[in-house]
Amino acid sequence: MSDAESERPPSSQLDGPLDGSAPHKLGEPGAGQANQCVQIGLQLIAQVKPGSCFFDMKGCAMSTRTYPSYWMYKDVRNEWRWSYQASNGLTIAVSSEGYKNRSDCERSINIMKASSASPVYLPRELLNAA
Repeated sequence: MSDAESERPPSSQLDGPLDGSAPHKLGEPGAGQANQCVQIGLQLIAQVKPGSCFFDMKGCAMSTRTYPSYWMYKDVRNEWRWSYQASNGLTIAVSSEGYKNRSDCERSINIMKASSASPVYLPRELLNAA
């Protein structure tokens, strides 16, 4: 069993995608535990089984999820978050904060999509780094 698998909450604590059940309480995060919310969200994403039914942001049912794609979910604070999975299905980006409103989370995704032409900067001392 990998480290990632051993850190996952038991499947009894997780809802399957769109199963209609009430969210399970995974813990009471305190101040300074935003990273815990992200980690639990990534664990929830990892539990999604191939062939599960998904819905796009317009509510259209999709029989399978395609990659690359964004995934929106609610964390343990009941806040909306997103993650971005590359074409190989691995998570390469996550939202840096939780959003009270789904529309704010969707706006954050749209900002990321629109930033593809943004310049990339790095410190001078790393210009020739491998």
